Amino acid sequence: MKQRRGRGVSMRAPGLGAAARPMDMPGFDAWTQERSIQAQYVSHAMFEVGSAEQRGVAADKDLAEGETIVQVPRDSAVSLLRAEKSPSADLAAFWDAHPQWYVRLGSKLLLERELGRSSSVSGYIDLLPKPDECTQFPVEWTDDEVAMLRYEKVEAAVAKQRLKWQEILADFRRLCPQRSAWTDCQLRWSWHMSLSRAFAGNFGGGMLSFVAVFGLLAELSALTTAATDCDYALIPMIDSCNHDGRLPSTSLDFSPLTRTFTLKASKGGVRKGEQVFITYGALGNDELLQRFGFAETGCQHDSFDISKNQIAAAMQVEGGRDEIECELIDRGLGATCMDTLVLKPRGQVDKQMEVELALGMLFGDDSKGVAGLERASKKALKQICEFQIAEMTAPQETNTNEVVELARIWREAKCSVLRDTLLSTAKFL
Repeated sequence: MKQRRGRGVSMRAPGLGAAARPMDMPGFDAWTQERSIQAQYVSHAMFEVGSAEQRGVAADKDLAEGETIVQVPRDSAVSLLRAEKSPSADLAAFWDAHPQWYVRLGSKLLLERELGRSSSVSGYIDLLPKPDECTQFPVEWTDDEVAMLRYEKVEAAVAKQRLKWQEILADFRRLCPQRSAWTDCQLRWSWHMSLSRAFAGNFGGGMLSFVAVFGLLAELSALTTAATDCDYALIPMIDSCNHDGRLPSTSLDFSPLTRTFTLKASKGGVRKGEQVFITYGALGNDELLQRFGFAETGCQHDSFDISKNQIAAAMQVEGGRDEIECELIDRGLGATCMDTLVLKPRGQVDKQMEVELALGMLFGDDSKGVAGLERASKKALKQICEFQIAEMTAPQETNTNEVVELARIWREAKCSVLRDTLLSTAKFL
């Protein structure tokens, strides 16, 4: 797989892999010194991840928990303050029509990019992926490529995101005819950079975190949230750190006195030569793929959603979803019972008692009592998981490229949740 300038597209194995391979970046290093960015104990490096390489941040010495790693002045970041007015008169109509934080922050990023070497963040922009290097994000894939995920939930979410972005692009063309030089590719790039790299918080002081992404896969609330509820920033060097979902939190603060962002070493510290990780939040692989463009192996926050249509296919119910819902109603459980079967790592099942009752009554024999219904529910769950694993691991196209490989890696990560559920059912069968 091709080496990427941004976050890697392959499955992540936090904390593992070969030693860091230092990167010679004299231009960026000179820019950080010019901008008074303090990062003397860390540096960019390449790390082996499977058959690919991934850029990250390596510790140049042992870093104790709570020790300062990076300090960045706010004027060396691209920031968006709550209720901020349009920075350019010719963007004002679009700015007011689209209060989404990532759209406004993206506009500010494009304005800085337009300034070239005179921009105060030119060194940071040079480090970012180029506008045509956003192929890891599923919204940029073809319909056939998205279908390779074989997962209804994310396919539907990508379709929603695609429609939303088409609407915003059309509004931009209508409201900003003077900005014809900004291509659709560049606008989408600015939104990707904001969504995948921005931190949110209060620039009056306090802790910052990656912007919540949960709405991205629901009703796109994360994509439509107004920019008035908090402040946002793209922070050089700090946003080069990769994600480890096992970390409980990331210690990133903003001081209004010194007007600096400060990243401190997370729990357990970092040894010399190891990769410096932060956490983007308690995110599953659905969110990580759609917003950040990668999958995390052994993701402890992952889940696998199975619809009633998929349950019907796995259990060979001829009437499909409708027959299952009618049976649930007849049993007094209601059509919406177990509307989506949600499986989690370590064999956990959302609403486990409700699910076991529904599966037992649907596919069991009432005459065998409670124990019989429980056994029937476990047997059904086993059959459903085996069916989904077969669907996710079926042979795919013979040609291999980055998108094909990422889809395969992501499916394999999702299958680990199904395999955990299979293990949990084994003792009952």
